[in-house]
Amino acid sequence: MNILIDKIRIKNFRALQDVEIELKPITVLVGANNAGKTTLLRALNSVLGVSRPLLNKDDLFIDQSGVSPESTIVIDLHIIPVARDGKRQNQFDTPWTSALGGSDFIQQDAQGREFFAFRSSFQFEKEDTPSLVDYDLITDWDAQIVGMKLTRMRQIRESLKMYFIDAQRDLHQDAGLRTSFFGRMVAQLEHGYSKEALDEIKALIEQANNKAIDGSTVLKHLSEKLALLNTATQTSGKGVSINPLPKNIRDLHKGMKVDFQDNGSDSFGMEYHGMGTRSWASILTAGAFVDWDLQRIQEKIENGEETNLLFPIIALEEPEAHLHPNAQRTLYGQLKGFSGQKIISTHSPYIVSQTDLSELRHFYKMKDRAEVVQVDVTALKKEEVQSIHNYMIYSRGEVLFSKIIIMVEGETEEALLPIFASSYWKKSLFELGINVVKTGKHYFLLPLLRFLKLNWFIFSDYDKPDVKTALDNILRNNGVISQNNIIKLNDSVSERPLEEYLYDEGYELELKTALKKVKEPEYANEKHRVAKQADVSKENLRIDNLSKTDFLAELENWKVKAANIYPSLILKRKEEEEQFPAKIKELFDKIDQLLNPTNDNDNEP
Repeated sequence: MNILIDKIRIKNFRALQDVEIELKPITVLVGANNAGKTTLLRALNSVLGVSRPLLNKDDLFIDQSGVSPESTIVIDLHIIPVARDGKRQNQFDTPWTSALGGSDFIQQDAQGREFFAFRSSFQFEKEDTPSLVDYDLITDWDAQIVGMKLTRMRQIRESLKMYFIDAQRDLHQDAGLRTSFFGRMVAQLEHGYSKEALDEIKALIEQANNKAIDGSTVLKHLSEKLALLNTATQTSGKGVSINPLPKNIRDLHKGMKVDFQDNGSDSFGMEYHGMGTRSWASILTAGAFVDWDLQRIQEKIENGEETNLLFPIIALEEPEAHLHPNAQRTLYGQLKGFSGQKIISTHSPYIVSQTDLSELRHFYKMKDRAEVVQVDVTALKKEEVQSIHNYMIYSRGEVLFSKIIIMVEGETEEALLPIFASSYWKKSLFELGINVVKTGKHYFLLPLLRFLKLNWFIFSDYDKPDVKTALDNILRNNGVISQNNIIKLNDSVSERPLEEYLYDEGYELELKTALKKVKEPEYANEKHRVAKQADVSKENLRIDNLSKTDFLAELENWKVKAANIYPSLILKRKEEEEQFPAKIKELFDKIDQLLNPTNDNDNEP
């Protein structure tokens, strides 16, 4: 890679009303549905795509009142020279300077580093299609100053090609489309054959055709009847003939199929395989097509032929489609080995878990428009980056796709909050897009969630000096001043753990009942249960008579298992105001305000 598209700026294109996004050699786009991820890919495709789609008036940004404030879609691209390791260089090499239009088109930033940037403008009047399409050189990226018109866009597009692979991919269908990556490759079948080899293959095909016809009474009969056409048209040539196989190498692709054999079974055509296999094969075919284009250019260079340079950009929509988790991980590993720059939109936590934090771009909606943010890795400590990365790999990357994340210190809260929440909202947390995440006392996910503008809450016991110090430090280090989305069970003086808080709130009966259920033995049969009944009754009576201190000390050893039981017992209370402990209800009430806003505020923690 000698160059890189490191920035794209989009205005008035669908939900992207005004965004600027930094791009890496691999950039992974995450966020909710309809947040603008695919729009970014399509914007880039409309400028550099191998098959550029025609924009129409429906692509203009529409505000919440249903009006398009502007009639022009603007897409700016910023391109820089890079070394093989992806690090920025100060100057383009000579071939790329020439490919981008010459030294007059190369600009310098404030640090004296070269860049090439241009603007694509699509202006709409009354027509559905653009009434005017302009390409202008950008001389100052930050100030958005444009200069001369670009007159060599065709050459630029030949050197900067985007290969767009959308989510509706299927190699079985690709095989029948001349415009697909598969169709474009196999249409070049004659490449590489010598004249002698072509003549030999042609003779073999003709021999196979004759043998197929001679051995078939059906084809023979049909051939004889079709020969009457020769008389009707008074042809002087060979006339009509039937060819079960295409006569020319260049036509072989028209009936070409891809077969796949799995686990020693018979080899079947792609149409008999699942969509996961067909989708995966389609992606690999696109990668092969990119490499084929690069090889052809390299051949021309080695032969001294005049040719354009090529920098491929692969844009891939939802590579995880129809694939199981391990296949998703494997495919992403293969994608990283594809040539060129990669921009990937995904909803897969398994793909995100393998992504470097600096490569993530989070899309989210703010009223009628999309916003895009990224993680500033330079603002994080090394141990913070490592903790986040480990969590994504070994735990759950789906937090990046949540509407709201509730961070808790331990397994007890992680167990009981979903039970209370299901009763509060009459829905599971997953249905609401809410995740409860155990982070320990250091809340290592907080910097990531704040950088990515994800909604978060902290539910803390705040019960020990080290826990209080850790929480205070993480909030201070991240510049969190408001305590609105932080629920503490204790103040600066008190030190009650969650179980003691619930005990003091009047839920002693439910806590003790839960401990009894946890400690009750598993019975082999009814006879065993009857035999143990006296011992169980004695143990239950002992638990009932325990003092608060002794009970809480004993519960400590069983608290996680008990946390799966006593919430349901508490929720059975007749009085509705007693069904939710005060601090848990405070947390849910605040989350509910975010889920169901009653005013025009953006409601973002």
